[in-house]
Amino acid sequence: SAFYRQGIGVAVDHARAFEAARKAALLGSPDAQLTTGIFFREGWGVQQSYPEAMRWIALAVQNADRNAFVAYGDFYRKGLGVEVDDALAVDYYRKAAVLGSSDAENLIGMAYMRGKGAPHDTDTGIAWLVRSSDAGNPYAAFQLGRAFQDGWGVETNLRTALAYFRLSAQRNYLGAHVLIGDILRDGLPGAAPDLPEAYANYIIARE
Repeated sequence: SAFYRQGIGVAVDHARAFEAARKAALLGSPDAQLTTGIFFREGWGVQQSYPEAMRWIALAVQNADRNAFVAYGDFYRKGLGVEVDDALAVDYYRKAAVLGSSDAENLIGMAYMRGKGAPHDTDTGIAWLVRSSDAGNPYAAFQLGRAFQDGWGVETNLRTALAYFRLSAQRNYLGAHVLIGDILRDGLPGAAPDLPEAYANYIIARE
């Protein structure tokens, strides 16, 4: 499935990728069940259907696939074919976090930071984000950078913010390059702006 979806050695063919994933899903592969659900969710190679997506991802959930718990929670957080239910979404993220999902840890942290699906508690939110970032998650590192940049639950510290943004960028989250550029363009406290590096980061983000 991945070969046809990503065009590895063959032409990209979402319909063939979908069929390959569905065959593996019917044989009981949780990863393929999740992939099949994602194809239905996105409408890749098949008519988009949130109900069908949920049915296939639910099979992977039953097989305790941590990424499936995150994907299933996303339906309720984003209101994809169902009513938005932030608390239920967080319940699924917690199950994924128990299984070691750093993506789930990041989402739980943001739930606490925003007070959506969990009590508004920035200390707990930061703790979850640090836990996720320490596990290598690029998005948690980015959110921690924003927190230190804006003083969101922590004392503002642009040097710490820059360090987290750089960490996120090193983990291939391109959006971090924009905020790296912003900080370097304006200059750190006690330091002159670094316009060449700022510009280089903007170019990376654009390209």
